[in-house]
Amino acid sequence: MNREEAFDQAIKLIADLPCQREVIDFWDMPAVRSDGDRAKWRAAADRLIGIGQKVAPDLAEYFEIWASDAAVGAKDLDRGLALMPLPGLGGRASLRASNILDLKLSLGRPPAARDITALFGPKVTKFGRENLLRVEQFIQLQLDERAAHGNPVDIVHWTQDAHQHKAGYSLFNGHPSYLVVQPPGGWHFSYSKRAEAECMALIRDAENTWREESDLPRVGEGWISETRLYYELKAAFPALDVLQHHRPDWLGRQHLDIAIPSLRTAIEFQGAQHDLPVAFFGGEDAFIRTQERDRRKLGKCRKQGWRLFYAREGYDLTDLIAQIVEPR
Repeated sequence: MNREEAFDQAIKLIADLPCQREVIDFWDMPAVRSDGDRAKWRAAADRLIGIGQKVAPDLAEYFEIWASDAAVGAKDLDRGLALMPLPGLGGRASLRASNILDLKLSLGRPPAARDITALFGPKVTKFGRENLLRVEQFIQLQLDERAAHGNPVDIVHWTQDAHQHKAGYSLFNGHPSYLVVQPPGGWHFSYSKRAEAECMALIRDAENTWREESDLPRVGEGWISETRLYYELKAAFPALDVLQHHRPDWLGRQHLDIAIPSLRTAIEFQGAQHDLPVAFFGGEDAFIRTQERDRRKLGKCRKQGWRLFYAREGYDLTDLIAQIVEPR
C-alpha cells in the first residue's frame, strides 16, 4: 500500500468514528455511550494496525500511534499503552514519552528506562552515547531496585509543575480532526523541572556507574548487590543521611558507592575483579586499571579524613556496622 492510499484510509476511518461534538470549544471527544460505540473505536484500532502492516517500516509508526489512540478513545488504556510504539534509543521524543507516562500515570504504573531517556533526551557524554544501551540498562536497574525497596519514581510528583492540557489527552496528532479524551489527564511532562531533575540524575548516575564498572560483562550485577547493601545501611542508621553514589567535589569523576557524610565514612562494594585478575572480567589489564582506581579513591578519602570500608560478596552486615560505629 502506498503512502497516500494508507493515509487516506486512516483519515476517513478516524473521521467516521462516533464523536461528541463540542459547541463552545473547538475540540471534540469520543462518544462511547454504548457497547456499539466502543466496538467501533476498538475496531478502528485493529484496522489502523492492519494499515501499518501494509506500509513501509518508516511509516508504520504513524499508524501504530493512531491505533493506540483509538484504543484510548475506547477507554481501553491498557491496550493503548501496549500499542504505543517505544521511542527510539538515543533520541528525544518528548511528546511520545509524555503520552506513555500519562497512560502509566492513569494506570498506576511506574516509568521505564526508555521513558526517562526519551523525555528530555539522553544528555550524556560521548562515552555515554557510545554505550547508550548499557546506560539504559543501568537506569532500569535503578528503577527496579527503588521499586523493590518501596521508593519508586513517582510520576504523580511530576504533575506538580508539568503542563496539563485543560481538555485532556490529545488523540490522532497530525489528523485533521481535533479529538481529546479524559482520562488520561493530558500531561506534558517535558515542562516539569521536577521530572527533568530526576531524569537527569538517573541518567547521570547510570553513565557514571557504567564508566566505573565498564569492565564488568554482566551489566549491573555488582550494582544490585551494592544497592541492597545501601538499603541495609540506610535501615541500620535511620537518623543519619546515608547516600548512594555520593560525589563530593574532592573525589573528581569518581564516586563513593555508599557514604555517611556525618560520620565521614564511605563503604565500597567490591566484586572479584577488585582482588585478582579474572579473564571473564577483562583479565590482567582490567585488574590493573581497577586497582589504580581503588588506590586513587582510597588516597583521596584518607586525605579528606574519611574512613573507607570494603564489603565483598557474603559480607557480614553486623560486623560491617560494628566497624562503622567503632570510635576513630
